Amino acid sequence: MSKSGFSSLDKSMQKTKEWLHDVQDELEWEDEKKVYIAFKAVIQTLRDRLPVEEAIELGDELPMVMKGIYYDGYTPRRKPEKIKNQAQFFQKVQEKSALSKTWGLVVKKFFLGLNFRISSISSLSISFSWIYFFMIFLKFLSA
Repeated sequence: MSKSGFSSLDKSMQKTKEWLHDVQDELEWEDEKKVYIAFKAVIQTLRDRLPVEEAIELGDELPMVMKGIYYDGYTPRRKPEKIKNQAQFFQKVQEKSALSKTWGLVVKKFFLGLNFRISSISSLSISFSWIYFFMIFLKFLSA
C-alpha cells in the first residue's frame, strides 16, 4: 500500500523529491528547506517572466506536487513581468526567497540541476521556447 493511499500522489511526491535532490546536488547545499525555498523562488520567477500560455505549458510538464509549488500565488494578469536582464531576474528571485545568496551562481546551478529533467520531457506538443530561455540564460551567465 502506498504511503498516502493514492499511488499517483506518491509517484508525484517521489518525482518532486528527485527533482529537488538534483538541484540540491548541484547546489551542494545540505539544508533541504533552503533548497526548496530557492527552487520555489527561481521557478516562480521564471513562470512570471513567461507569457501566460508558455507558463501554463511549463506547468503542465511538472509533476503534480510541483505544480502546486509552481502555481502558488500565480495571477496571470499583467504577465509576463518585464525582467530585462540577469540583475533584475536575480533581484526578483531574492525578493521571493529572502535568502542571502549569490543568486547568479544559484540560478545557474539550479538550471544545471534541472537540465536532465527538462531535456527528458517527452511532450513534443509544447513550444519549447521556455527551454530556449533556459539555454540562453545559461549562456548569458557564463559570458
